[in-house]
Amino acid sequence: MMADPRVAQYVAVDGKPLSRFAAWQSFASMVGHWALRGFGMFAVVERATGVLVGRVGPWQPESWPAFEIGWTIRSDYWGRGYATEAASRCFDYAFSELQQRYVASFILPGNDRSIAVATRVGEQLDTTTTLPHLGERRVLQYGVTRAQWESRRGYSASREWPGSSNNDRLRARISDALTQVFRVHPAVLAGWEGGSAAFGKVDAYSDIDLEYLVSDDMPFEDLYAIAESALEEVSPITARHVPAVGRYYKLKDGGDFLLVDLIFHRVGDADHHLDVERHGKAVPLFDKGEWLRPRAFDDKARAVQRDRRYRELQTWFPMSQVFVRKAIARSQDVEAINAFWACTLKPLADLLRMRHCPARWDFGVRYLDRDLPPAVYEQIRNLALVNNLNELESKLASATEWGTALLRDLETA
Repeated sequence: MMADPRVAQYVAVDGKPLSRFAAWQSFASMVGHWALRGFGMFAVVERATGVLVGRVGPWQPESWPAFEIGWTIRSDYWGRGYATEAASRCFDYAFSELQQRYVASFILPGNDRSIAVATRVGEQLDTTTTLPHLGERRVLQYGVTRAQWESRRGYSASREWPGSSNNDRLRARISDALTQVFRVHPAVLAGWEGGSAAFGKVDAYSDIDLEYLVSDDMPFEDLYAIAESALEEVSPITARHVPAVGRYYKLKDGGDFLLVDLIFHRVGDADHHLDVERHGKAVPLFDKGEWLRPRAFDDKARAVQRDRRYRELQTWFPMSQVFVRKAIARSQDVEAINAFWACTLKPLADLLRMRHCPARWDFGVRYLDRDLPPAVYEQIRNLALVNNLNELESKLASATEWGTALLRDLETA
């Protein structure tokens, strides 16, 4: 199959037929993908003849832009619907058994047959991107969200995917509702899901973090009004909170934990939350240009802020421990615990992040269990759990010693 010029044109790195050895390497990588990921390409066999006609299935090697369903069929079997049939079943598999919420297919421009397959199975062109093995060569990213797939396949909120939950389906409906209204809005240029989804860490307690890039002259209030109208169609809004950036919504059907965290970014804003090191890999909803291309991490600017905080802590960390000691001496339990968190544990978390996760040095105690080595996280966790003032006095001494050592080590790093 890979020796066929018509197949290799859109699959091989250089567009040329593969040698037997190169084809063997490609085959071995697919076997390895199963071993490393637990899923991978399936063989497509013609039932009537038993002939192997191609491969179709999920694919997500290291540094791949998104979870993909891909297909390659022998040219003498083109036009028989095998790619469409097999890919459709693989999308079912990806959304139901692998619990994906967005699936892409990456296609080289000019590959009209594959574009037709993507369209037939329900994908639409979301953006262009690059693949690790193709350098700067751009490919088309077709994709479909779980909610869009459910709608196309006739699944409703009351009918469960195997292994899915009400929370999963509500998240998908929320994402799809906002995507539908903003995809057609001329001032909205791209949409994506961030937060836990960008790190592959969605669980039953996760918010849904939806972010949109908009033109500089578009009033945010108008966009929030559109969003709220769309959310009401999914489930009544029972509460809203307006912090300095973005808005939070609580929906009637969202249970105790699911909040909608909605943020609009202007094109001219310095930070769009798209740098992978700090915010993970954005899950694209749509992209009308190349707005969702991963941004290079500007560590120089972050390093200046990080160094400023470090210099502050060099003086303030040793000085501020007296507030904890005073409250302990006065037997002020609440004040002592509060001072311990504010003056000891929070600065300690900053210093530990500077050592182990400098890109997110300013994330405080959020995601500490992900960003610190397990043994280090267990150590600060044990310090944070305090039963009484006697225990607090002992843990204050340990935490102060640890923070002082970190300040010294970071100075020489």
